[in-house]
Amino acid sequence: MHHIRECLPEIKSKIGQQLQKYRAELQEIGDPLDEDEGMLVNFFLPYFNFFFLSVLIFVSFVISIEQCSLECHH
Repeated sequence: MHHIRECLPEIKSKIGQQLQKYRAELQEIGDPLDEDEGMLVNFFLPYFNFFFLSVLIFVSFVISIEQCSLECHH
């Protein structure tokens, strides 16, 4: 029982230091999005993903066509 009483202040101190560290990190990150902004991001995210995936597919298709045409000329 005495061991617990002796260690408790040190444990509380370590927890307090970690808590201060994480609060400082959260302040650096900034405030979270409010509900409306979060809903807006969640609404548009699939469309952006689809758009960028489409662009990547198109670019890879164009590159493969160019490679085929170069191989046919040689």
